[in-house]
Amino acid sequence: VEDVVLIAALALHRRMTESELRHAVGDRVYDSFYPRGLLLQHDAEDPKGLSFIGLTPQGEEVEISKRAAESDLIVYVNVNLVSMDGGHKSVATGLSSYRSLRHHHNVKTMVHSKSFMDRHNSQLHSSNWRMGAVIKEAGIKIFQIETTLNNDTFPKQFEFLQKRE
Repeated sequence: VEDVVLIAALALHRRMTESELRHAVGDRVYDSFYPRGLLLQHDAEDPKGLSFIGLTPQGEEVEISKRAAESDLIVYVNVNLVSMDGGHKSVATGLSSYRSLRHHHNVKTMVHSKSFMDRHNSQLHSSNWRMGAVIKEAGIKIFQIETTLNNDTFPKQFEFLQKRE
């Protein structure tokens, strides 16, 4: 493999600082990739860096990182914090554009989802799965690595939030 680029899949979150990015990937990876311009941060609002993939049956635009869309293979490494992670739909969030994100990251979706974790009762999940299907149907190859560092996500007083539904 000669062409490896790492992209921090930030969706619409702010860009990470140098120290945050270094902490996320580790010193060895950071020092190997960043100085050579091979460690990027996804920009969901840069039209030149985005590629339109298609529409879901509901008319939701699916647009992702151009660099990722044109790759032979996306290796998507995810740190699990919620049960919504995984598969082609992770790319439909982390590497997508505002035009795509607006369909499932909005107040209406949050208010009208009976559950965020149960994909059959979550508008957010349903939209994400539809977008993931468009990405898959477009032939974009994704190898997904799901990781869990531990499940101690919240401080003691909020432990109840990490219990299963």
